[in-house]
Amino acid sequence: MMYLRHEIKRFELSQRDHARLMRDLNRETLQKHSIQVLPKHFESNPQTRPGGEYNYRARSVVYTKAKRKKYSHARPNVYSGELLKAILANRKPVRATQYRATMTTRGTSEHRLADWQRREVEYMSIREREQYAKWQGSEYARRAFDLKYAKRKNRKA
Repeated sequence: MMYLRHEIKRFELSQRDHARLMRDLNRETLQKHSIQVLPKHFESNPQTRPGGEYNYRARSVVYTKAKRKKYSHARPNVYSGELLKAILANRKPVRATQYRATMTTRGTSEHRLADWQRREVEYMSIREREQYAKWQGSEYARRAFDLKYAKRKNRKA
């Protein structure tokens, strides 16, 4: 399960509007992550190498050799490609609160996703977390003055 959590100072918003704005930002951030970054977990790049940014564990030499011979690649978490298709197709919707957002990946009954694979796929690097925190801070400042989240004044009739 992916978690995203950090603190942002609140503008002149009511508690309810602040909560709604943060929930929207958390949801959008994790949706953006699942669309743009999650597929990179299945590519062969420096982040997915053992000891890289995504904390992938080393695969055995026998497994890597068999994969290269049969499928002509050594991409992590991809043998035939069916698990990748299953994960991208079976992503649960992002759940978000004002405090955090979560997203769970899962395989299918034919293409199981082991716990260690789930941790590798769902891992969010420190650099990505910092980028998302920076984006959320600037978006919060921009949207705080949007009429959708503006503090409403009570008028007596």
